[in-house]
Amino acid sequence: MLPCPLVSVIIPAYNADPYIDEALRSVLAQSYPEIEIIVVDDGSTDGTADRIAAFSPRVQCYRRTNSGGFPGVPRNTGIERCSGEYICFFDADDIMVPDRVEKQANFLSDHPEAGLVFTDYRNFSASGLADRSHFQTCSLLLEMLGDKPSLILTSEEATALLLQGNFGLPSSLMIRREVLGSVPSFSTELKTSEDFHFFYRIARCYHVGIVNHLGSLRRLHDSNVSGNLIRTLHNNIRSRTELRDTELNAVNIELLNDFLYRCEIDLACAYANRRELGKALVHNVRALTVFPPIPGERLKLGFRALIRTAAIALHLKRPSL
Repeated sequence: MLPCPLVSVIIPAYNADPYIDEALRSVLAQSYPEIEIIVVDDGSTDGTADRIAAFSPRVQCYRRTNSGGFPGVPRNTGIERCSGEYICFFDADDIMVPDRVEKQANFLSDHPEAGLVFTDYRNFSASGLADRSHFQTCSLLLEMLGDKPSLILTSEEATALLLQGNFGLPSSLMIRREVLGSVPSFSTELKTSEDFHFFYRIARCYHVGIVNHLGSLRRLHDSNVSGNLIRTLHNNIRSRTELRDTELNAVNIELLNDFLYRCEIDLACAYANRRELGKALVHNVRALTVFPPIPGERLKLGFRALIRTAAIALHLKRPSL
């Protein structure tokens, strides 16, 4: 019997004291036999380092100065330090289902044409589990999957599908080491959307696997990085603009332009709600000029947002909280 390929699990951690124990125990409980666990402590100031040390030598820990809120930085540190043929990423506040690594590693071994593979995930919080898993909210993916246990998407299929309903996150992703020859690292200039930016670029070069199986539980809480709406929208615009400017597929370019248009509109509304009306107007105008709207719903959306900003400026409408 051939030896199992080594899988590196990379876990960036910053002030994860309340959650890191549960996350690490879930990785150590994996059914797959060949795993190295690498935690990159991103300059934590709480008890995270002590928590991680309690799992030594089963868990390797690398401590670095704080990245300033750029999650790609500690993930890249983990990539530089790891040895696995396959690499998966995991957030320090999430929980890994016991057979996640086994399912994904077996899939990559069985499908050499796939450069990356996603499993399903389900959100949870102090209130309990979400009613549906993430795949169950992705109508286009769900239609393609049907009852199949897994699916291979071509690059063209995967990139278009990602743009119409992002079906992955770092805690559900596994990649082959060889893809790092094409996409060597995460962006270090994005505070959010760096994950989408990373696996979209990989999907341009490789087929994408989908394993129709719950692989992880994503914890939602007040400290989640994506909680700042305006910051998230700005990072969405930056990441998708970079992707659009290097995209060759005309269908994907239009999908990216549609996404960017809607982000500009959402930013206009968000700034209007804060009565930062100059910024709101800038994003209203950008939406209607930089990304020419298609007649119909998109054009209506743009002018409705512009009228809303004007109404707030004239005190004819109250901002939304």
